[in-house]
Amino acid sequence: MNCMSDLNSSFVLEVIARRLPTRLQRKWVKIGSRIEEEGIEPKFDDILKL
Repeated sequence: MNCMSDLNSSFVLEVIARRLPTRLQRKWVKIGSRIEEEGIEPKFDDILKL
């Protein structure tokens, strides 16, 4: 596996999100939900945009 695919795994994104401050966790839930509604898996790049 390459490094980006490792970072894009849902498990890694969840671990990263849990370490964020509460305010950013809430923001990530909103952003991640919008992305999933479009039928796309959230990626590491998306969490960086917070």
